[in-house]
Amino acid sequence: RLKTDAADFSRKFAQLAPSGQRARALEISPQAQDAFDDGRLADAEVLYESLVLLRWRDHKDALFALVDSVKLRTEIAVLRGDAAAVDRTWAEIDQTQSTLETHGKWSRRMGHAHDLLRIGLRFRKVEEIHRAILIIRDEALPLTQRSIVPLDWAATLDALGRAQLKYGELSLRSHAADAATSFRRALEERTIERSPIDWAASRHSLAEALLSIDDDANRLTNIKEAIENFRLALKVRTRE
Repeated sequence: RLKTDAADFSRKFAQLAPSGQRARALEISPQAQDAFDDGRLADAEVLYESLVLLRWRDHKDALFALVDSVKLRTEIAVLRGDAAAVDRTWAEIDQTQSTLETHGKWSRRMGHAHDLLRIGLRFRKVEEIHRAILIIRDEALPLTQRSIVPLDWAATLDALGRAQLKYGELSLRSHAADAATSFRRALEERTIERSPIDWAASRHSLAEALLSIDDDANRLTNIKEAIENFRLALKVRTRE
């Protein structure tokens, strides 16, 4: 019954005149969200698909409703482990927001990589974690200029390091040294004075990477450095 109602809802929406699309979008959005929250993913997906049929994309409110619906569809795809659907949905976002400035493009690349990383970790799909690494390194990082947006640059490197570390854990091929390099670079801009919470997080991640490096000759040195980074992180990560 629910699937039938949702499909009928979608067909009716597709027949609406452009002038009524904004109001209809605002009506559909909460219903789709309710279906998603209740775990009715199939119903939610049908409703979100109906929002994609909006034709007046130049209307501000309608555009926001469309973008929100597409982003929520990525959440459904992640829960299903459907990386292809994630790719398609982020491609739709690219088309919808094709005129965004560099920061917006960077945010989209990071969002895409984050979704693939979640699929990789949730379903142990090493290839999706590797794809996330490539998107962060080859697409997102070039969109950040250290001299202009240093914290975005650092956030990108920190995300790269976390993905490299997880990739090594699942693939059984150590990428901890690469991860440690990424965290060290991030810490060049993530200082305790500028961004204490992020600084502590990167310090902690660097310590984990150092402990994971497969290097017998330098194991003691890496352990000592890891301990020091844990101690530094505790300057911010206090019990209180």
